[in-house]
Amino acid sequence: MIDHTCPKCSFEMSSPDSLMGQEDTCPQCGSVTSVPQPATVMPVDLSPPPPPDLSGDLSGEASAKTEALAKTEAPAAMPPPLPGAAAVHPPAEGQPTTPTA
Repeated sequence: MIDHTCPKCSFEMSSPDSLMGQEDTCPQCGSVTSVPQPATVMPVDLSPPPPPDLSGDLSGEASAKTEALAKTEAPAAMPPPLPGAAAVHPPAEGQPTTPTA
């Protein structure tokens, strides 16, 4: 059976496979509608990909990356806080956690 929807009344109808690509009458509204052909489904390969080839020598590539990382500059230090700005650090032990006026 081929399930499809009547375009006139939206009734969900089922037509025999023998009518695929032909016309059938909607049992609810009586309109003649064409029976669609099922969509072609492409098979999907669900097998896992092959493992990577680890037989090659990667020492030269790895050492080049290590050297490049070693040559990168450290991030710049944080600029000093603006005058009058509150410090952004936790209060010392025993100190209040909210500013006092």
